[in-house]
Amino acid sequence: MKKSGKIIISCLFISCVLLSFFTVIGSTHCLLNIDPGFGKAPVIDGIIDTSIDEWSEANKTSNLDFLNTSSNPSELWALQSSSNLYIAISFNLESHKETEFVGLMISNSTSNNTINYKDAKIVQFVNISNGEYEYKDYNVNDNIFTIDSQQDGSEGAAGLKGKNVFYEFKIPLRISNELEDVVLEYSSAYSFKIIYGESNSYPNSIKNSTTIIINILQPPTTETDYLELSLFILSIVIFSVTGVIIIIYTFKVITIKKQIRRIVR
Repeated sequence: MKKSGKIIISCLFISCVLLSFFTVIGSTHCLLNIDPGFGKAPVIDGIIDTSIDEWSEANKTSNLDFLNTSSNPSELWALQSSSNLYIAISFNLESHKETEFVGLMISNSTSNNTINYKDAKIVQFVNISNGEYEYKDYNVNDNIFTIDSQQDGSEGAAGLKGKNVFYEFKIPLRISNELEDVVLEYSSAYSFKIIYGESNSYPNSIKNSTTIIINILQPPTTETDYLELSLFILSIVIFSVTGVIIIIYTFKVITIKKQIRRIVR
């Protein structure tokens, strides 16, 4: 084989290796990107109420890389109203710890760099068998968790049914005027780290985590109901015309009474 041929083959081999390397690197940074659905606010109580389909308008995904088992993948629901973001997470484990927790660490941007996570919402079970839990809101500074003195409108709840556990979170948006460590703005995207652990020592007890991107969307514009608007205008016209007729009729009655009094005199 000629020297030039060997050089070409060597270059092709190196190119293939580099291409494979960058493909792997790129795939590891490809985060799950979620647009919430718009709908009616669910009740934050740790229960999926199937009778009213309270999460039916949410964007649901089973592609969450979080505590998955072969038969029961973890699931996530994302739902947005005009003033709040709602997130629910469900997964199945063969054995649940009595003091397990799930939390949301929120970045101030789409960056998943530790220093950018400034807020944490955690639902911490105290006794999972009895359904006893606490909701905690933390300020995060360089991965140091400090309890917030106020929850500022956020909520969290959880419930266990069989081997399946369901966690719910409510997080205010900018429009709510609530003060949050990370303010979620319309038309912006944020990195959320979903964390799991088995005791109440943060961040040391975090055993599993995954990161997603959630896009905070502008609420959809409400379409004008022209039939309803027409009926409203028609009712105003009818009411106004009726009022004018009553005024004219009353005036004529008063005038006639005055004329009758003059005749009698």
